[in-house]
Amino acid sequence: MVHFCTLNHLALDELSLEQMKTFHTLIENDIFESINIHTCVNERSTYGGPSHSQVSNALNEIQKQIKKIEGIDIDYSLQEFKFIETF
Repeated sequence: MVHFCTLNHLALDELSLEQMKTFHTLIENDIFESINIHTCVNERSTYGGPSHSQVSNALNEIQKQIKKIEGIDIDYSLQEFKFIETF
């Protein structure tokens, strides 16, 4: 399905359910939640991944390193950052 989309310059979520079922008969409507960009990003929660929890962890680590190197107390939190939704 990904190969088909790549060849046809399509995003996965541009395919209809009927088109997706041509690739596998067990695909159902819940596929759309699985391929949603926000779901995909937040499910990538391995170290250094783009999920909310990993970004928060990275900010905390940066804060610790800045304090250690420069003796500066900076409080970064995800609340200060606004995520721009472009999808």
